[in-house]
Amino acid sequence: MDGEQALFARLQAGDEEALRELFEHYSDQLLRVANAMLRDSDAASDAVQDVFVALWNGRGRYDVPDDVGRYLRRGVRNRALKAIEHDETAARARLTLCEVTTEESAAYNDGPVLLDETDRETAITAALALLQPRTAEIFRLARIGLRSGEIADLLGVSPATVYNQLSRALKFLAQELAGWNR
Repeated sequence: MDGEQALFARLQAGDEEALRELFEHYSDQLLRVANAMLRDSDAASDAVQDVFVALWNGRGRYDVPDDVGRYLRRGVRNRALKAIEHDETAARARLTLCEVTTEESAAYNDGPVLLDETDRETAITAALALLQPRTAEIFRLARIGLRSGEIADLLGVSPATVYNQLSRALKFLAQELAGWNR
């Protein structure tokens, strides 16, 4: 058992100092991951804190992971994805309102309505919400700057899978957004 695993084992046994040490060791790295995904420092901080709270509250229920850092990064990634999913649910509701509004405008003005930047972002967010969860996740991770190998390592899949999923996402998004005015 390496030092990080021993620290994790101490946490599992209820050692608060071990929790503090793990937090101090990993918090900066985990904040970078969360902030890259969420692009909101407050939400990123919440995601990291949620992981450590869950870790403490669930102590003793889980085995000591082989790679503590990877385990914590996955926890933060999952929390960030839940936050994104929550935002996308709200975006879908906004998109429905946007569609009704633009259809009504087009009917009264006898022509197409050009969408502003906010409407375009809403359309993109809503289209992302329609992707398969794994495909959307890979797409988001690529767009925040992670390389295919990093994504593959983080998700435990092959680089070829990452490439295939990115291709699928780009094709789908191009089709979904083709009807929106630019």
